[in-house]
Amino acid sequence: MDPSVIKAVSVLKLYRDSLRLAQHLGSKSGNTDALKNEVRRTFRANMHEKDPEKIQTMKEAAFRGLGNYIFVEAQKMAGNEEDPSATS
Repeated sequence: MDPSVIKAVSVLKLYRDSLRLAQHLGSKSGNTDALKNEVRRTFRANMHEKDPEKIQTMKEAAFRGLGNYIFVEAQKMAGNEEDPSATS
């Protein structure tokens, strides 16, 4: 992913997307409140960070996490439910 794309994504958008994913995952497993609280706790713990490099690193991690979930779900939808870490 181009770093300029991640830089352009706002922290607020990542926060909202993370909460939406927590809602989605929680509705499947029954622990919605716990997942959403963890997202909130993590973002609040870092809300006063001023170092642009650290902020960029955290944004990249959040972006990667959301992307990984989308990738796994896309594989399931395509019928590729095999474990990607399994080798032949």
